[in-house]
This record gives sequence, C-alpha cells and structure tokens, in this order.
Amino acid sequence: MALTSLLRHQRRELAMKLVKRELRTSPVHSLTGLPEPEIRTLYRMQHDRSPPSGPMPSASSFFSSRKNQAEVTLFGALYRHLGGKRIHRQLSADILMKAHDLYRAVHPDDGGGKGLDFTDAWVIARDLKSGATRFLPCRQCGLDYLIADHVDIPPSCPFCFFRRLRKQKEGR
Repeated sequence: MALTSLLRHQRRELAMKLVKRELRTSPVHSLTGLPEPEIRTLYRMQHDRSPPSGPMPSASSFFSSRKNQAEVTLFGALYRHLGGKRIHRQLSADILMKAHDLYRAVHPDDGGGKGLDFTDAWVIARDLKSGATRFLPCRQCGLDYLIADHVDIPPSCPFCFFRRLRKQKEGR
C-alpha cells in the first residue's frame, strides 16, 4: 500500500528528528516505517558518517551498577510520567523525545559520554513496553525504581543504597 504524500512527509520529518538525535537505524524504522536504506541515507546526510551497526542492547545491560540503575530509573520515571499507562502498550516517539529532553535538562551531556543517550532511552522504553524492564515500589522509601530481567545486581532500590552508603561514610 502506497503512503499518501502527507503521511510519507510526516514520517520522514519524524525520522529526521530521530536521526538528529543519533537514534540507530532499526529503531527509527520501527517508529516511522520508512525503509532502513532511506534512514541510513538520512543519517549519513545529517552526520557525515554511517550510522552505527550491530545488535541493539537490552535494558538489562544498563544495570551493571547501582549508579546506572539510578540513571535508568530517572529516565524511566520521566518517561512514565509523560506517557502514563500508554508506555506499556505503545512506544511514542514524541513522548520519548520529551522524556529524554527532560532527562538531559537534569543530566546534561558534558561531552564525556555520561548518562543515557537517545538510543539508550529508546531501549529502556522498548523494554518497559515489553515488560523486560519494570518498576517496583521500594518498601523503605516509597519510590518506584526500575529492575530488569537477567541482571547481576539484586532487585533493590538504588536510592536507598546510596542513602545507606552516605550514612556509612558520615558515620566514619
């Protein structure tokens, strides 16, 4: 079925917004439906280099430490706040961009590559939708935190972990 020219223009415009944020080709394809060769061309035009290749990570790869878990939870909380219950049914590019913009306002990129990039944010949103990543309420502080399947750290609140760590340091 051929896309109407208006729909095609809207999808291409969305693809350009996503490519500018350096989202990898396969997620741009899944969000826009545009052919991957076209997306790769847009990426090369925008960034003067080919898009990254290779398999997409799972959100569980971001849970290598409590600090990383806190970062993922921060983004996830912003995404959930903006998207509500819809985030478990669909992945919205607009909500994803707004949540990542808020995340970057709290955690600006200082050029050192710290924090979550836009592809990382997409992975977290994708895994929230599939259920591979989910929120649990902390029994101690009451905050929700993210956990993921197949991670090495036990499922517990990263914020309480850092609170205990700070208290230990202050007690010395």
